[in-house]
Amino acid sequence: MEKNEKNYFVRISKESNEILNNLSDSRKISKSKLINILIKKEVEKKIDFLSNEKKSKEVIVKTRIRENEKDFLIEQAQKNGSKSLSSEIKYRLLNSMYKNIFFTPNEYKNLYAIRNELIFLGRNLNQILKRLNRVVNPEFDEKEMKENISLLDKKLNEVELFIQEYIRNYQKRF
Repeated sequence: MEKNEKNYFVRISKESNEILNNLSDSRKISKSKLINILIKKEVEKKIDFLSNEKKSKEVIVKTRIRENEKDFLIEQAQKNGSKSLSSEIKYRLLNSMYKNIFFTPNEYKNLYAIRNELIFLGRNLNQILKRLNRVVNPEFDEKEMKENISLLDKKLNEVELFIQEYIRNYQKRF
């Protein structure tokens, strides 16, 4: 084995193992070599995709819509945090092409806020657990601990409600 090679241990399903065994046997190569070939092909595909994406230039596409459709799209752009009618139309077009995988600017802001809130909750929980795990803790205040746990519980409930509302809105989108 070369010095720059690394060993990885992974779990794969029985079906994947059977496929790997069949491919290895039929091509008369080791499983390690087969896995390396497959990974290399996937990486090359990604590189090709990215390089082709950079090479492709943007084009202008014109279309006609009714005045009420334009007003509706402008209203939706403002709600979604899009900066222009064009960006709202592009967002909707790409989501219809790629099965709703893109988020609006407002959704990104909300997800970022939720992420920060969860980090905050995790840090608070970690501090509580550190206090509880101390063998000798002269500064332990049961009342303060209960207040902190109650605050964490309240914040977690708020985050849960927000996520549920977000999921409902996302499912209704298209």
